[in-house]
Amino acid sequence: MQIEDMIFNLTELSRHYKLWSEACEKHQRRTRELAQYRRESLTTSHRARIALLEEQLGQASNDKIRRMRQA
Repeated sequence: MQIEDMIFNLTELSRHYKLWSEACEKHQRRTRELAQYRRESLTTSHRARIALLEEQLGQASNDKIRRMRQA
C-alpha cells in the first residue's frame, strides 16, 4: 500500500468517525429529551389519576365502597 493511499484511508476514516460521533451525540441527546418528556408525561398522568381516586374516595358514602377504593 502506498503512502498516498494510507493517507487517503486515514482521512476517510477520520471523516467517517467524525460523522458517526456527531450522529451518536445527536441520538443520545434526542433519546434523553424523549425520556424526560415521557417521564414528565407519566408523572402528570399519575398525579391526575391519584387526584381522581382521592376525589372518588372522598365522595364515597358506602363503607364497603370506601374500603374497596382504599385498597
